[in-house]
Amino acid sequence: MVNEYDIQLSTRWISSMDNVADGPSRGVSGPAPDLLPFIPPLPSYLSDTLLLP
Repeated sequence: MVNEYDIQLSTRWISSMDNVADGPSRGVSGPAPDLLPFIPPLPSYLSDTLLLP
């Protein structure tokens, strides 16, 4: 697809300390003020796929 649509990619390494997505991607929640105040409604067909608190 890169060639077909003439897409140019550039990558950059970001240390874990500077990467705000690192903790959540490893299952570690961020500070309470940054969290959603509720769990949004989810489609029932995903119930077997998702782990909820």
